[in-house]
Amino acid sequence: MTVWGILVACAAALGFIGFWFSLRSLRWFAGVTAFVVAIAITRFGLTHPEYTSANLVDSFLSGVDRVVIALIYPIWRGLPPAPGVAGRWIIAVGLLLGYRELERWTLRWQAPELDLSGIGRDGPTSASADSAGSGGSQAALNGHGAAADGLSAAQRRDQLAAELRFRLPTMEIRSPSILPGGTRANALASIAESSGVSGAGMVGAVFRFAGMFWPSPRLVGVRGWVESASAKRITVLLEDVKTGLPIATNTVAGDSFNETASMVAGYIARQIFAMDRTVPEWCYGVSDGRDLGAMQIARLQRAYAACPRDVADSRSEQIKILSASTGTVRTAGIIRYELAQLLVLQRQHLESLHLHALNRELHRRLYRGRYRFAMALEMIANPEHRLPDGEASWDKLGQTLEIVRCGMADGRLAVSTEYQRADGSWSAATRQDCATQSVRLSRDLAMKLLAIAARDLREVRTQLDTWHVVRDAILRRDERAVWLPHWSQRHRRAFHDGVCVAELLVAIRCRLAESDDEDATWLRQARVRWHLRRATGITACIAGDPAIIDAVLADPHGEWWAATASTGGSKYRRRTSDSWQAAYNTACVYAALADAARAGGAPVGVLRDLEGRVIASLRRVVGNPRSELERPSDWIDSDPDFRAMQDGRDIFGAFQEFLIGQMRQDYPVAFMSGECPVSHIPPEAPALPATTALGGSRRPSRRVRGTRVPSRG
Repeated sequence: MTVWGILVACAAALGFIGFWFSLRSLRWFAGVTAFVVAIAITRFGLTHPEYTSANLVDSFLSGVDRVVIALIYPIWRGLPPAPGVAGRWIIAVGLLLGYRELERWTLRWQAPELDLSGIGRDGPTSASADSAGSGGSQAALNGHGAAADGLSAAQRRDQLAAELRFRLPTMEIRSPSILPGGTRANALASIAESSGVSGAGMVGAVFRFAGMFWPSPRLVGVRGWVESASAKRITVLLEDVKTGLPIATNTVAGDSFNETASMVAGYIARQIFAMDRTVPEWCYGVSDGRDLGAMQIARLQRAYAACPRDVADSRSEQIKILSASTGTVRTAGIIRYELAQLLVLQRQHLESLHLHALNRELHRRLYRGRYRFAMALEMIANPEHRLPDGEASWDKLGQTLEIVRCGMADGRLAVSTEYQRADGSWSAATRQDCATQSVRLSRDLAMKLLAIAARDLREVRTQLDTWHVVRDAILRRDERAVWLPHWSQRHRRAFHDGVCVAELLVAIRCRLAESDDEDATWLRQARVRWHLRRATGITACIAGDPAIIDAVLADPHGEWWAATASTGGSKYRRRTSDSWQAAYNTACVYAALADAARAGGAPVGVLRDLEGRVIASLRRVVGNPRSELERPSDWIDSDPDFRAMQDGRDIFGAFQEFLIGQMRQDYPVAFMSGECPVSHIPPEAPALPATTALGGSRRPSRRVRGTRVPSRG
């Protein structure tokens, strides 16, 4: 029975690997298993020799005979005979056929491959032409006629095939960046194109002959035809190459041939991703794939970054393209995430929060989205953040709170804002007040949103524990590409430390917003205090002694800035972290403390010290080679957490110098001669208003051919 137990265990393990992992993993596991079993059988034959002069071959054959006898003994009357040479060959062929069926079964759960050789073949002989703008007719697009642009039908089909062969491999979904404007990490979903066997002569014939007997991946054939002379309508058909049965078909339209080709690529990618069990559900959305096509078009919107205005214009065009495809809840979560990140860089924080909240409701396992949702709540709850003027802000906030209330908040969340009077006091604001002046969230609403942010950050941190990462990488096949990079301790710890410091930032926001008579029972919990202490230790290795953080958590309404280094100088000394996410959140922590200290009347020396810690933390972000920020100055300038430091130039002048210096590194061309070499003013257009190219508040600058480059000081 021991032999039967081993056989069942090996079969179960092979089936598990074949169902949950790739064909390559199955082959590796099967090879290692066969090697181990062969060694075990040979060792058994050596220790129980059937022949007097046993060698390795004879020992292996003897072991095989004894294993076969042990397998058939329970169902055989008497002593089973040895299989002999013929029996061994039958067993070997049976094992080979069984493994062949195992690979065939495994390929059922693998992603299909595309066959683009049928594009344009066997298509319609003619197509209806579009009407010209003046009412005239255009030449029909058929096998002999030519389109309005001079291309024949055959040339147009070749062009379509070339465009799809270029665009389909680029239809790749990558892991979203943590901060807006960041570079993407590992790939999550891509399309594999079948290359076939290109070898000629005897070698190619042998491979093709062997392929007739061994299972091959699923092949999805693509056929497409241009339906109009202007090439604005393309019909695409997906079919099973083996059976010839259609899988999906659609006619895609666009404003131009390039846009239509991208929409066709998006439609094909959507169908392939839906059949791929390794693709997360938030990587694809609407059935026609227009959201994926829009994402590809938006990625092609790149400009020569001579100055911040170039990047801002390109970013605005991307927002325009993506916004047209995110109008439904069926939109891919990754598309909604990318649009929310772009909106943050354009200072549209409320719209970004709305998209992150919708993602949080629809895709709860998109943990980077949940992290950005929590940080968006922290930004909105910042007392220095002002909602955009207009009643639309009130309505958008109400819609966002409705989404938050559905699945994340206990109790009712109502829109509650306040505006600042002429004497500096704050009073409750109505919907009409939003149309005439800037408002901020009320303290009660801000506290509720911060509590939601703290809960989401806690769940994200828990998910980043080693046990959860290993478990989900094995058991959740669609998320394996997400969690496999986190098996590296350095990769996992970098994000984990960033989340820990984000929790500390939210806790400080809560403590500073609490009233004098409010009892902070949540801070007395041992688990909360332990994690905050861990986060404080992370900030210690980034920006120095955290005694002031301990003081503000203990007594936020006293003179906490008077804390000295001796109160906590040595207990965090051994904690190290090279996380750029933690460094950035540390800068936000000290920026919040600097704002609160200035409002509380702290001495200038304390403010200078806090400013230095902010700059030191940001330098850690910029200097980290693993940082995902492409142009750090864009994100720093648009972050509400640094708004108070930007407004207080008379006190925080060093921060302004650091920001301008970083802009000089991000846009060296514009600073080389003090002007942008590209004109941004159309002919006979009025001069631009006196604002910075980054869209911030006014400061001295130099005019440069339609855009302005900030001057030092």
